[in-house]
Amino acid sequence: MSKPVTGPADPLGWASKPRSPIALAAIMKKAESDRQFRAIRDRLIKDGICTEAGRLLFRWTGIAWEQAT
Repeated sequence: MSKPVTGPADPLGWASKPRSPIALAAIMKKAESDRQFRAIRDRLIKDGICTEAGRLLFRWTGIAWEQAT
């Protein structure tokens, strides 16, 4: 018998902790038309992870936040 396919508990978890400028760019673009991404973007800006202009200041390493270069 095969096991059912399941995804992550939070399918937008990657957006809450961007690992690269490319991921942040995708979040910023999607925030223009999606309220869930807009809320994530606003939280990232409020927490100082990125700027309103879309510059990544800190990236998630999988363990902790690291200053982006």
